[in-house]
Amino acid sequence: MPYYITKDTEDCAGWAVVTADMEIKGCHLLKSDAVDQMVAISQEEGIEPGGELEIEDDDDMEEMQAATKPVKLQAQVWLEAAKGKGKRTISGIAVPYGVEATVLSGDKIRIEAGALPVDGKAPKLFMYHDSTQPVGVVTERVETDEGMLFSARIAATAAGDEALTLAQEGVLDSVSVGINPTKWRMDGDTMVVKAADWVELSLVPVPAFAGATITDIAASIHKPTGLCQSCYEEIIEGE
Repeated sequence: MPYYITKDTEDCAGWAVVTADMEIKGCHLLKSDAVDQMVAISQEEGIEPGGELEIEDDDDMEEMQAATKPVKLQAQVWLEAAKGKGKRTISGIAVPYGVEATVLSGDKIRIEAGALPVDGKAPKLFMYHDSTQPVGVVTERVETDEGMLFSARIAATAAGDEALTLAQEGVLDSVSVGINPTKWRMDGDTMVVKAADWVELSLVPVPAFAGATITDIAASIHKPTGLCQSCYEEIIEGE
């Protein structure tokens, strides 16, 4: 039975990995994470990934199947699941929009939708807003109405290993953005940021903005047996 990814489920806020009869296998904020799971469980069972579903009629399974979009898969070398190797990523909510927070300086701040860039130079990943403790880089930025989503790659260093361990054990389960506001207005004593340069993202134990949390951690991907010795990056073809 093939596995698919889709945004058309009521039980997942973002992307879901599902079977042909819409049994949910996992929920993900980011599409790339859903593709990773779809590919991984497909290879475990020795079948081809099904691709992306666009469900046009919940009551018509044949119509649902007809709406499957093709997925072109590009091979990439599998990495051994040894310490310091393999997939080393985290993803989650970098900052929720419209939420007021008190930052380290004691100032109140609120970030509006669209204030943070989704392209340009990638923000560095620090620990505790300390530029002497870099542990990775933000690799994906996704703008939503509710907030900015992110994925970040953790460096294969001693500091990176420590960061992954602390994230996996729930010690550093939140993030905090480091920005330089370039356009803002004051709402009483609260700075409302309308545009900013996004310099860094830090792993922290307690976020300034409620909801700025890590939702997914992938410390490594195990080498497959059976289907092939490759993992895949997704390229969704337009119709």
